[in-house]
Amino acid sequence: MFGFGSPSGGEFLLLLVVALMLFGRDLPKVMQNIGKGVRQFQSGLRGMESEVNRATYSTSSYKSSTAEPSSSRPIPEEEEDDEDDFDVPKFVPPTSAPVEEDKPENA
Repeated sequence: MFGFGSPSGGEFLLLLVVALMLFGRDLPKVMQNIGKGVRQFQSGLRGMESEVNRATYSTSSYKSSTAEPSSSRPIPEEEEDDEDDFDVPKFVPPTSAPVEEDKPENA
């Protein structure tokens, strides 16, 4: 019945009957809200797709041209790899033995 292919007419009819039993009079409102959600999802996908395309094409066009980089997305200058330039302190292992803490007996 519900295989890997697209649903047939009988399966759509069964889905319609189940939807009518679950939602009754509210079915038009439910379908309208589902339609709005699908439209919002599709517009979000289109927006993400356009951002990816814009980033891809602006980066590739910058690398191929000799023009100045755009101010909307600065590209960092290449520097020599200096592993000592990090702001994070280096780990220093403790020099003394661990000390046991006194735990309250009520816990």
